[in-house]
Amino acid sequence: MIMDGGDIAAVWGTDNYTNLLEELDVNLTCGSNRWTGGYSKEAGFRHMKRANVAFADGHAKNLSWREILTRNADGAVPWNIPNWSDCSPNCAPPEAGPGKCFDPDKLP
Repeated sequence: MIMDGGDIAAVWGTDNYTNLLEELDVNLTCGSNRWTGGYSKEAGFRHMKRANVAFADGHAKNLSWREILTRNADGAVPWNIPNWSDCSPNCAPPEAGPGKCFDPDKLP
């Protein structure tokens, strides 16, 4: 998947929810490179809380933040990451809202 938001700098470490948020530039209170001053217009989900995504097979789709942040299980769509470090075996729903690492209401 390729998205039109977030940064191109990879976060080294484990595959987990915190690092996923950091890659999308939407981590307010967790992980490294926090956006404590609020989100920029370059962050993921900058298109009315959605992101444009190009998939490896060539199709493109506009997805909501919830669709992108929902990690169903190890090796499952949409990410197909074989071993999320914080899922066993299913992943929890995305944590979002006031006081959480990601708050969609603060998106530009």
